Amino acid sequence: MLGILSAGIAPGLALLSYFYLKDEYESEPISVVLRTFMYGALLVFPIMFIQHVLHTENIIKSGFIDAFLSSSLLEEFFKWFILFYAIYQHVELDEPFDGIVYGVAVS
Repeated sequence: MLGILSAGIAPGLALLSYFYLKDEYESEPISVVLRTFMYGALLVFPIMFIQHVLHTENIIKSGFIDAFLSSSLLEEFFKWFILFYAIYQHVELDEPFDGIVYGVAVS
């Protein structure tokens, strides 16, 4: 179980560390970045539940619309929601690259 969990989190942490270290001017507080990362990790559970309900109830018949709605639109909306309500109004978001760092942390 620990191997599966670490294999799922490792690529996200690798990308996050790359973009976090590329911030040359003023690095973000690690506590806020890790909190944003945890929001993104915990976001998996409500998305999985909604996707399970959509597939179980056969609400969407078309495969193309199912792929568009359940994968891309649903996941990206929740990522945007976390970024907008948790980070956008935060005082540490003061330069454009900060948005990239926090976006990578959520995704």
